[in-house]
Amino acid sequence: MPRVARKMSSTGTYHVMIRGNNRQKIFLNWRDNKAFFDILRRIKAKFGFKIYAYALMVNHVHLLVNEPELGLVSAFMHDLETAYVNWFNAVHRRCGHLFQGRFKSVPVEDNAYFANVLRYIHQNPVKSGLCLRPEDYEYSSYRDYLRDDPTIVDAGDVFEVIDRAQFEGFNNAEISGSDLKFLKMNEFVPPRIPDELAPEAMRSISQCIDAAQLRGLGLDKIFLILKKFRKRGLSYRQIAEFLLCSKSTAFKLANSFSS
Repeated sequence: MPRVARKMSSTGTYHVMIRGNNRQKIFLNWRDNKAFFDILRRIKAKFGFKIYAYALMVNHVHLLVNEPELGLVSAFMHDLETAYVNWFNAVHRRCGHLFQGRFKSVPVEDNAYFANVLRYIHQNPVKSGLCLRPEDYEYSSYRDYLRDDPTIVDAGDVFEVIDRAQFEGFNNAEISGSDLKFLKMNEFVPPRIPDELAPEAMRSISQCIDAAQLRGLGLDKIFLILKKFRKRGLSYRQIAEFLLCSKSTAFKLANSFSS
C-alpha cells in the first residue's frame, strides 16, 4: 500500500514527533540528550529552519519548527534522525533502527493552534510525571525562553503570538480539555477530569472516603493508587486538594516510590 502523502503547512510550521521503535528509550543518559541537541542546532543552521519549541523525552521527541521552503521538513528530519541514530548506535555499540516508522507531522495554520502546541510541548514533561513545572525540566526549550540570549529558539516570533510578560503564566497554566483538541499525533492523552468530579473519582479509584483513610494504607498501595489517579487524567493540583497537601508534595508522593 502506498504511503499517504504528508500534509503541507501553508505557514511552513509543523508540530513534529519522533518516537523510539517499540517505544524503546532513545535517550539513555545526559550525553544522549546533549548530542541530540547539538545535532538539532547544526541541522537547523544547515537548512535555515526556525525552532520554536522542543522537548526531549525518554522515548520520544516533540518539535515545533518552521521551514524556509515548502516541503523541506522531510529533508530536515531525515538528516536529523540519521545523524542521531548514527551517533547513538556508535556510542552504545548497537545497530539497526532506533525510531518507529517515519516521523509524524501536523501543520500549524493559526496562532491559537501554535500557542497551544508550544504550551503542550513545554508541559509534556509535567504530564509525563518527570517534573512539577516546565522550568524544572532540563531537556526542553522552556528554559531557553528565560534567557536574555536564547541558544536555539527563535523567541522573537513566539513573543509576537504570546506576550513576553504572560509567557511563564501561559506555559504553566493547566491545559483544559477543549484546548487538547489540537492534539492530532495519535498519542494517548487521558481526558482531564473536571474539578467538581475529581474528589468522587479519587474516592472511587482508591476505595477511600478521604485523605486520612488513604494515608493509612501502606506506601506500596498509596503509590499504586496515585499512579492510577494520574493515568485517569487527574492533575497534581487535584490530587493535592484531595490529600490536603501542597502540589509539590503530591508530585513527590506520586514519584518517590517507583522502585
